[in-house]
Amino acid sequence: MIIPTKETSFADFVASLIVDFPQDNIPSFSNEKDWKLFGDFLVQENSFSKNGAPSPKGFKSRTQWEQAVYQSMSSYI
Repeated sequence: MIIPTKETSFADFVASLIVDFPQDNIPSFSNEKDWKLFGDFLVQENSFSKNGAPSPKGFKSRTQWEQAVYQSMSSYI
């Protein structure tokens, strides 16, 4: 899982999740603007729900949410 920064594209972040969590059904996306919808589905997957990955609700930016997901999942990898 890559460390998300402002320069990290959403596509790269999602691709890293697919690689690192092959047992989970990482949702697909067609528009980066739908990151909150993507996040709602992602946090329901087994690995993410077990580790308390945060819902995107309450996050103002995609990068802030990605960093919170990274922190919750970094010990799982």
